[in-house]
Amino acid sequence: MLCVVMQDTFYKENAKLLAEASGQMQQEVRNLFPTVANTGAISHHHHHHHHTPSSGSWDKSLDGGGGGVSGDAAAATGDREKRSGHLSPASSRNGEEFDGARPDRAQNRRLGRRHGKEDRQLLLQRQKDTSSAQQGEATGQQQVGSSTGSSIGERGGAKMTHIPLDPKEAAAVAEAQLKAAAADAEARLEHARAEAEKAMKTAIQKASPSPQQQFILIRWAQKAAGAVLGVATAAFLMFYQWVVEPAPPNSLRTRAFAAAAQGFLRGAMLMFFASASDFTRRLTSVEANAKFSRLDAGPEEDWEATPADLKSVVTHIKDRFGVRYVYCWHGLPAYWGGIMPGTPALAGLTGAQLVYPKPTASIAEVEPSLLWSPAVLAGVGIADNPSGLYNAMHAYLAASAVDGVKVDCQAGVGLVGSCIGGGPAAARQFQAALEDSIATHFPGNHAINCMCHSSENFYRFSRTAVARVSDDYYPRDPASSTPHIGACAFNSLYLGALVQPDWDMFQSAHPAGVLHGMARAVSGGPVYVSDKPGQHDFTLLQRLVLPDGWVFRAQLPGRPTRDCLFSDVLRDRKTLLKVWNTNPVVGVVGIFNLQGSSWDRKRRKFHIHDKHGANLQTTVYPNDIEPFRQLSLAAAAASSNSEDGKSGVNGNNGSRWAKTAAAGNGNGCGTSQEQHQQQRWDLQQQLPQQQQEQ
Repeated sequence: MLCVVMQDTFYKENAKLLAEASGQMQQEVRNLFPTVANTGAISHHHHHHHHTPSSGSWDKSLDGGGGGVSGDAAAATGDREKRSGHLSPASSRNGEEFDGARPDRAQNRRLGRRHGKEDRQLLLQRQKDTSSAQQGEATGQQQVGSSTGSSIGERGGAKMTHIPLDPKEAAAVAEAQLKAAAADAEARLEHARAEAEKAMKTAIQKASPSPQQQFILIRWAQKAAGAVLGVATAAFLMFYQWVVEPAPPNSLRTRAFAAAAQGFLRGAMLMFFASASDFTRRLTSVEANAKFSRLDAGPEEDWEATPADLKSVVTHIKDRFGVRYVYCWHGLPAYWGGIMPGTPALAGLTGAQLVYPKPTASIAEVEPSLLWSPAVLAGVGIADNPSGLYNAMHAYLAASAVDGVKVDCQAGVGLVGSCIGGGPAAARQFQAALEDSIATHFPGNHAINCMCHSSENFYRFSRTAVARVSDDYYPRDPASSTPHIGACAFNSLYLGALVQPDWDMFQSAHPAGVLHGMARAVSGGPVYVSDKPGQHDFTLLQRLVLPDGWVFRAQLPGRPTRDCLFSDVLRDRKTLLKVWNTNPVVGVVGIFNLQGSSWDRKRRKFHIHDKHGANLQTTVYPNDIEPFRQLSLAAAAASSNSEDGKSGVNGNNGSRWAKTAAAGNGNGCGTSQEQHQQQRWDLQQQLPQQQQEQ
């Protein structure tokens, strides 16, 4: 009796452990060990004195009754007992083979040994009844897709159809079920991820601003960025204006800024040049771009997709406005920054090499800012074959109804010459190629040389005749208006012997428009304006042309009169500039008050030094006009010779007048009013004949 009690106690404890472990087992473990997993909380039958559970206990476990435990706990317990050397009640005993699929078989064998044939038949009948009941309850509850049958613990009483006995087959089944579980988990994870992304997009859309709000935010961001950039640029320009620009040549400040421009400031300065000017841009094609595709085309055109039609634009300008000549602008190196090396559109015409000029010491002394100019920092693309470049460019322009060219930035070739064998040699090569192409494509010598005041440039002019003799016309710099006219007049004194001086264009509606218009009338050069459309002073323009539109241009280059050649017409506060010229009928003298502003060599810019100015006076004589002066001298000499045989008083007076005129006073001092009248009459008679002979 003591033995039976101890066995019952051991059996109950073992079953309790199985039940506890069953709840901690994974689904895959229950499928792998279905027999152990479906072992419920078994009650021991005291009257039989053995450890095998009754068929009723198995029935309760199969039916999912209250005495049953989960398959996870039983499987985990069986595995633990195997490792510890203890066998569970469902394990094999006394050489009996473990039957994991049918626990009733082991029970039948035990009953056959202990209770005989009658008990075995009764148990089998009971099992048949129980199986029929379980089969009916399990209808429609079998797990879909299981290759080995349904788990009773998982489905609450589903019937197990087949449990593989081969370990390999069991492992394959477990692996398949693990893969299926992993696929299902991955599908669930993907679904959860999609739901999360959808929720995130919905949240972003709810939190995102509307298009109007986005526009406002972008505008404010642009304004903020522009304000920051503007403040930084203004600070830099103020530093440059007040610290660098006034620095003397070769000073510490100049040398330090030049080194910084070549170093850490180089990128910022190149960005500034690129945004504020065209001096770093290079030519990529000799043909026009889409801006000239039609009359109303602009910078917003698609330059690559829209074909250019320059000829139609030029022809329309001529037909619509009655313009006789249309010129196009280009630089001696093609563009400000030369040509772009490796450009496909220029392949076969010319190659290019990118050079970085180095200003000479003398040039840097006159203009230190050349040490950090765009050409020095960004380089210039120099054509290997300037003749091929010019011929291709001019042939295209001539075919587009263009009549001539204005060739700018010629003095820059001398600067670039420091890298290609010297300025004079480079100027000779480029100027010769330019004039050959102009003679071929623009008959009549339709060319204007510009920015060519270096002797290595204008000494190479062999066929072109017109050249600009001044710096640019700066309408937005009031201090430059009067120095521009003074520079043109005094430069014409020298350059007028070599070229036909061009005093540049001007704006008629400008506050200094009348001053510049009168200067162009007496200059002897071309008269043209750069007015903005709709901004014209027609009263002034009508004073510069004849009623039929022809310009009444003077015959000679306008030059200063003798009495102001060595006077400072910009700063001495007493001298007026007088410019003389002639036309087929009379002589012309233009008088200009240019006092008050000039080029400041320390500031290196135009500067107004006298804001109030003063009213000045001067005297104009016929001898101020050089051809008249020559006639006056000839008349004086003839009068002197005719008076030699007369009285000494009259002879002395005649000789005294001739000597005074020959002394070169330029104002006719010592002559009477009657003599001036006689001189004017003689000049009116002799000037047309002299001009005809010339």
